[in-house]
Amino acid sequence: VDAYSNRGNLFIQQRRFKDALASYERAIAIQPDHSVSFVAIADAHRNLCDWAAFSTTTASFVDRVQLKKSSIAPFSFLMFSDSPQKQLLCAQNFWPKNNRKSEIPWIHKSPRKSKRLRIAYISADFRNHPMAFLMAELFERHDRDRFEVFAFSFGPDDGSPMRRRLEKAFDHFIDVRDASDADVARQIAELGVHVAIDLMGYTKHCRPGILAHRPAPVQVNYLGFPGTMGADFIDYILVDPFVVPLDQQPFFTEKLVHLPDCYQVTDSKREPAGRTASRADCGLPEEGFVFCCFNNNYKITPSFFEVWMRLLGAVPGSVLWLSRDNDTAEGNLRREAEERGVDPERLIFAPRVEYADYLERYKLADLFLDTLPYNAGATASDALWAGLPILTCAGRSFAARMAGSLLHAVGLPELITTNLEDYEALALKLASEPEVLGALRTKLAENRDTAPLFDTDRFRRHVEAAYEQMWETWEKGEAPKPFAVEPQTMKQSVNARGFLDVAPDSLTPPISTAEGPVNNDTLSVRRARSRAFFLVREGELAKAARECEAVLREKTNDFHALHLLGVIRARQGHLEDAVSLFSKALKQNGNSAEAFRNQGMALAEIGRYEEAISSYERAIT
Repeated sequence: VDAYSNRGNLFIQQRRFKDALASYERAIAIQPDHSVSFVAIADAHRNLCDWAAFSTTTASFVDRVQLKKSSIAPFSFLMFSDSPQKQLLCAQNFWPKNNRKSEIPWIHKSPRKSKRLRIAYISADFRNHPMAFLMAELFERHDRDRFEVFAFSFGPDDGSPMRRRLEKAFDHFIDVRDASDADVARQIAELGVHVAIDLMGYTKHCRPGILAHRPAPVQVNYLGFPGTMGADFIDYILVDPFVVPLDQQPFFTEKLVHLPDCYQVTDSKREPAGRTASRADCGLPEEGFVFCCFNNNYKITPSFFEVWMRLLGAVPGSVLWLSRDNDTAEGNLRREAEERGVDPERLIFAPRVEYADYLERYKLADLFLDTLPYNAGATASDALWAGLPILTCAGRSFAARMAGSLLHAVGLPELITTNLEDYEALALKLASEPEVLGALRTKLAENRDTAPLFDTDRFRRHVEAAYEQMWETWEKGEAPKPFAVEPQTMKQSVNARGFLDVAPDSLTPPISTAEGPVNNDTLSVRRARSRAFFLVREGELAKAARECEAVLREKTNDFHALHLLGVIRARQGHLEDAVSLFSKALKQNGNSAEAFRNQGMALAEIGRYEEAISSYERAIT
């Protein structure tokens, strides 16, 4: 049985799903209650989009969990059940049956006193992986005055630019792929780590046995696995009030920590390839509405596919753009379309490409259609970052509410539905009324640089506050308890970075500049400058930038517009641009203490410390 099962696992690694399925079925024929093969068969069917036994398999999964008949992998169960209660039961049943009883958890040492809180991120995915694409900037931005940041990597070194970037992002990047769970735990404890963050949970290549040894005083479940681990060695899980409401605490062994905006961090440095692909390049028709879903094929369910086919029938010339996963899945989905009266050629499959090219693709689609019970997570972030609206249907569990959380944080809650009927109706409305969809795309474009979702530094401050509160609770000798991180208003966020404060008089003419007294501004310049200032105060940075650019088109060397645009670029994280703009502003007014101060802050943020000191000295004198 184990030989057949292990052979099936190798076939899965090679993405030979049909061969894997045959191997697992042989194992089940020999031992019908072999839970590993049962789960693997269900997973293979999902990867192949083979839905012949979908309802039977789903019912069997739920029965096995409720009756505790066998150990069901919690990650697989997310695809079959939207019940937080059943997901907890699944996780609690899985860990004890898969933990080697001979391994007694090795309790952490008393941590050494340190000026900085020592936090350790633990993962196999420090490489070209969705986790890395989301988290890289957070690792880089952690406040090194307050935190010492470790990575414990037990995955492969893929040699990618992302891997090299991550190795530089940490104070200590430690490769432990050849060490046992106990040895890794011992390293974590001996290094005096205060807070350990498991970025994998029960996902592929996970090693929960490391933290089962209790190497750190505080241990956290974050990002990789959207659900409870059902284990007593994880103290907290980082979520938000939408993705896991407080009333779901009974279904989590971890204590809920609510971040103010969104549970998911993002990397504001990611960029599309810059090579604008055409529809023809991607096999899309030149005309017609493009529905898109780049979620993994295994997330597609018959009920949602049924809705998608009705939408194709209702919107002439439209197509459905999906990820190409394997030939069998592609053939099965085309067959399912044909059985529903839809030309199978209206399904377009996108092959895997480099990450930057993948981001570029989103510009060619019109609307992203989400899945349930497992929403888009990192994929949703990618689509929204690229400017593509997402329509989601929110369920009850963490995995079923991820896209809704992101939509709230980017200011588009109107794209969240809660049932299939509303989901289908809104999709049809958006495909049929271009002005409505266009308004949403414009709103998304404006919100991208101002809404909390893509404000990495705002997230950084919130998650650091969470780590500090966890540690303070432990230091007091208190048991972990749920809590919410206090949100920061836009004004608080601005002041927190120092150089982003803009005094009202910095925009009030007249002042003396290299061009002479500014007392002859046109009415349009004065009005645009005033609008820009108030838009910054309201947090509307993209709109404020456009007003500044309008001033500079009319008056190239306007000190106020250059200075304020520098403030905006700094607020958006474009610090090199900010430094350049502050320098240009100072050429027009070399007596502005505020501009020198802001320039110093920006220079310090990018590590140009000597220049920063010089700017501060000019501000003082």
